[in-house]
Amino acid sequence: MDILQDLYRSEINAKIEWFWDGGVDVVFGDEMNGWKDSYCAADFAEAINWMRDRACVLYPESDFALKYAVKNTSA
Repeated sequence: MDILQDLYRSEINAKIEWFWDGGVDVVFGDEMNGWKDSYCAADFAEAINWMRDRACVLYPESDFALKYAVKNTSA
């Protein structure tokens, strides 16, 4: 639940929906400003993990990405 709350606090627009046997559809963006990316996960856990990882790519300067992005320490 922290991931969803942190996305909300970072003002990252998203939509999650599911139909009982159709997986979990996740979309970043919104109707007014446009859709950024989408994914259909097999279950809710996969959807949340995708949202965490993809938000860091799509919104790299957000507070969300600063908290969740994997740092490259091989430099």
